[in-house]
Amino acid sequence: MNKIIAILTKKGLLSNDIQEDADLNIFKLEEDKVVGYEKVKIENKEHSHFFTLLRNKKINLLYIDTLANDLQHLIEKFGITIRFKEECDDDKFLNAFIFS
Repeated sequence: MNKIIAILTKKGLLSNDIQEDADLNIFKLEEDKVVGYEKVKIENKEHSHFFTLLRNKKINLLYIDTLANDLQHLIEKFGITIRFKEECDDDKFLNAFIFS
């Protein structure tokens, strides 16, 4: 199955909400193998800007530390799954990225 996963980080750790100068690390996966990578610097922390970025990049799954409830509901309404830090202790994909 093909999917696009994004990890929002700031200084190498999961970002706490949307912050300027955070990095949106985007991985394209095919059959559970990474076949593409792109890093996008967040220059505008407005919720509408971030949501548009996720939709334009066709993100399926977003990893983030915390997120405002209104934006979380909007993102999930459009079919993007969100995984928060407390849900990721045993997540091999995230741990390989963050701790490698």
